[in-house]
Amino acid sequence: MANMSTDASHAFAVPAYGRSPHLEQCLRSLAAQTRRSRIVVATSTPFEGMREMVEAHGATLHVHDQGGSIGRDWNAAMAAAADAQWVTLAHQDDVYLPGFAQRTLE
Repeated sequence: MANMSTDASHAFAVPAYGRSPHLEQCLRSLAAQTRRSRIVVATSTPFEGMREMVEAHGATLHVHDQGGSIGRDWNAAMAAAADAQWVTLAHQDDVYLPGFAQRTLE
């Protein structure tokens, strides 16, 4: 993880459904960004150990009751990070290269 302060103008919102086998890799890639951003994981389907996994990567967990469709899950994730000027909706199964946030915000 880079030794830089977190950019308050940007956040990654990660809508998580169930126990994705790739969620931890996604979080690891977001935590390793050269331009650090806040990471918020939003879910209506938390699993045992999820909070610990999320916090181990410097992220926060937002549990909501708006599940039922992918659109509701995505909206809840965006709402959880809406205090940032810029929000990237990061899919739980994707991995982001270290310079993603830097290049996107430039």
